[in-house]
This record gives sequence, structure tokens and C-alpha cells, in this order.
Amino acid sequence: MFTISLDQKTRISAICNFANGKVNPIYEQVRIEANALAGTVLFSACNGNQYSTFSLEAEVKEDASFCVSSKRLSVVTTALAGDKAKFTLKDYDLFVTSGRSRLKLQTFNAQDYPNMESFEPECRIETTIEQVANIVSQASYCVANSDVRAYLCNMNWQIIENMPVRICATDGHRLSMTHEQFPASEGAGSYLMPTSIFQSVLALKLPSNADCVITFSAKKACVEVPQYTILSTLGDGCYPNVDRIIPTDNTKSVTFKLAELADLSKRINAVAMLEKNPTVILTFNTQNQCQMQVKSVNGDDFTDELDLVESTLAEEFVIGVNSKYLLDAISKQNGENVTLILNHLGAIKIISENDNLTTLVMPTRI
Repeated sequence: MFTISLDQKTRISAICNFANGKVNPIYEQVRIEANALAGTVLFSACNGNQYSTFSLEAEVKEDASFCVSSKRLSVVTTALAGDKAKFTLKDYDLFVTSGRSRLKLQTFNAQDYPNMESFEPECRIETTIEQVANIVSQASYCVANSDVRAYLCNMNWQIIENMPVRICATDGHRLSMTHEQFPASEGAGSYLMPTSIFQSVLALKLPSNADCVITFSAKKACVEVPQYTILSTLGDGCYPNVDRIIPTDNTKSVTFKLAELADLSKRINAVAMLEKNPTVILTFNTQNQCQMQVKSVNGDDFTDELDLVESTLAEEFVIGVNSKYLLDAISKQNGENVTLILNHLGAIKIISENDNLTTLVMPTRI
């Protein structure tokens, strides 16, 4: 029926892992469509909120359309050791052979599987896999998990004509916002993008310079990369006005060597995570020094110190912050130095050489 190269195992496994039958049992399956005229095999998977397709060049002898278990297909393709795999359909069974391996899979009716919905975009962005990966790295760690405020469980993409696209993520305790200039951007709007749509694309492990096109409609978004398309439902709700929590008073600031702060933050977080409340207390004195302390309920306190590059503080300043949140935020910075804009009542703003990135961490009670 058709023969495919097994150098695409990773992509086949990725789309199999995308399938999820929790919403509807049929979504546990993957639909496979062989097209002899085009010389391609199209794999389709759905999880209820997102629909993805992957096109693979193949030696196709005859057209065919059927469904198979996504889990079994993933295991089968991973287990095959040859360079190519031959798929043959006999009655209601699919036989896969590669070298000396021969495997049998039950098939299901492809007509029962849903089709990808039509999509009419109102905004369009052209980018690359490398830029998408950077955006996900910089912002997605702040996306909320299972929050009752469902809109916080998404990244907010705000598109304005002839302006950099603003991408923001926050869980109410921390915030990451970046302004991205894309090779091409059309339209305007504000959209709540699930991070899973990008994780699915990045799982394909495409070259960093591979083209990526992102389009938006009122309720859906579509991401297209070479041979792969994913259509996703957007998040519901109205994203909060994050501008009101970004500090404007920069009078109280301290500057560290980024490498030194990153190292200490990593070590102090390892200790703090032993506690039920992983808070680190930062004490800044007037001699340009910072003391970091983790207090344990049983008295096993841990303290370390770091010299500052610069400080505008006129008196001692003490503040608490979640150690994991601080470490995550510091790890996203770049350059030689990093500056913390301090605030007892509002967010701590973190600044480095990346002018397009805004990072906030809320202080904790101590």
C-alpha cells in the first residue's frame, strides 16, 4: 500500500502523543490517509481542543484511509529497526514490516474521525522555529496551571499594526512580558494562546531556521511549519491589564553580576525547596552587600552573601521572595549585570540587557 522512511520516527511519535481520548474515545486514534497521486501520507490527530496534521513523503501504490490506535502506532514505529517501513492493509488489519520485523495492528473506520474545521484568519505572523522557541522559553514558565482564572492558563498575544507584538504570561505571582519584532505581521487583536500548541510544534525538533506561520481568528489559532499544521481553540476570557502592576518608581535598585546571582539563586533555592514555604529573605545593607537567608521551622537556617555592583539604597532594605520564582526569573536574563527594582508593596522588577523583556516577581510576606 505505502512505504515510508523511518527517519521520521520522531515526528510520527510526536503526533501520536498529541492524540488524547479523554474528551472523546475516538481521539485516542490517529487517522492515516495515503494519496498515490501526491505521493504523501497524511497523519491526523485530535485531542478535543486541538487538531494537528503531519504530511510525510512516501512510496504510495494505492489510496487508503483508516484509523489506528495512537499508542500502538507510536510503539510500533519506535520498535522498528530498519530504514523503511511498509504498511499493508488487509481486511481490517494493518501489517507493518521493516527488515525482519512484522507487526499487526487493528484498524478502524476513517469516516468516523472528525475533519479539521475551516479557518479564516484575521491576523497573521511569520516567524521561525528559533524565535518561537525563545518566546516559549522566556514567557511560558509564568503561565498558570489549573487556575480558576482560566485566562491566566494561556499566553496573551497582543498584535497592533506596525508595532512589535507583545507576548505576556502571568500566574498572578510573577510575570514575563516580551515585545517581539517578527519578519512579517498583519492585522490586530488580542489572543489567549495555549502553550501546548507551541510545545507540540517544538516537539517535532525542526531546524531552528524553519519557517513558522501563526494565524489567528476570533476563537482559534493555527500554526503551520513544514509538513505540519496544528489548529487550536483559543482561551476564553479577558486578559488583565498588566501595565498597572509594572513598577514606575525606579529609585530603589540594586545591581548584581548576573552569573554570581544566578549561581547563588540556584544554591539557595535547593535549600529553600526543603521547606513547606520556599521563601528566601533578601537583606540589602548600605555597604553594597546582599544577604540571602532561608529560615527553617526547625532552626536549620542557611545564609549566604553576595557583593553588589551598584545600589541606590540609602538605608537597609529587607524583602522576601519565593526562591523558585526568583531562580526562574534570573535564568531568563542575559548580559553581564542584572538589576532588581525593589518594592515592598508591589512587584519586584528585574532588568538585564534584553530591553524587550519585562520580568516581575511579587514579594512574599516574611
